[in-house]
Amino acid sequence: MDYIKHRAFDFRSRNHIKNTVTLKSLTKIARQNGYIVYRYSSARTLMLLLGVYDDSLTAPSVATKDSNGNIIIFIDDSAPKDKQLFGMAHEFGHINLEHVPTEDEQLRKKQESEADKFAHYILSKRTFSFNSVVISLAAVIILLLTLISVLLITPTNSDSIAVDVDSNNSSTHVISDAVSYPSVSSATDSSLTGSNGPVCYYAKHGNVYHTYRDCTYLDAAAQVYETTIDNCPAHELCTRCKNRALESEK
Repeated sequence: MDYIKHRAFDFRSRNHIKNTVTLKSLTKIARQNGYIVYRYSSARTLMLLLGVYDDSLTAPSVATKDSNGNIIIFIDDSAPKDKQLFGMAHEFGHINLEHVPTEDEQLRKKQESEADKFAHYILSKRTFSFNSVVISLAAVIILLLTLISVLLITPTNSDSIAVDVDSNNSSTHVISDAVSYPSVSSATDSSLTGSNGPVCYYAKHGNVYHTYRDCTYLDAAAQVYETTIDNCPAHELCTRCKNRALESEK
């Protein structure tokens, strides 16, 4: 953010300027800041005494200091209201940017341009205060940090995943690894037959099913599921279980 924009945003924030700015509101702000506001039509003599009368002939506003150090803003009350409004904001620019009178034409033009720029920021209906921008950014950062924290502490173990994925399959249930199982001699044993066919076992991320719960391929599985072969998501029998079944039939 450039210096002039920052000073303008800071001025808006300190003076609680929201969106709509009027000549009346700026005049009130001027007086709250200790500035004295006069109209051209009623202050010609004072302008002559302070040496700004000639400047007032070509500008809708001028500002100066009196012998007591008081800042005085003169507004051409015969000019259109929008020019009076911009003139007031323009003088705020000179004051807040701490411009000083100069005979250097190039520096004078630079100061006038900076005051105009300051005035545009003051009068912009879409301008937000510098403090509000900082607060908004801080709120976004806090929200992002909160979301990251939630993601980091949310459990991702296979127990919760397995239950969520297979909760709609009433014929499938998770077998706890804490239970020991006896050896099964045959996949077609009557005790391992469900309503839809023989019972089988499979791991969450496995590609094959098993007809023996104590198959060594299941040892490394975080969760083992039990269902019938007809309902099993895997369609290929484990080679070890197949060989084991063939051996048991001999």
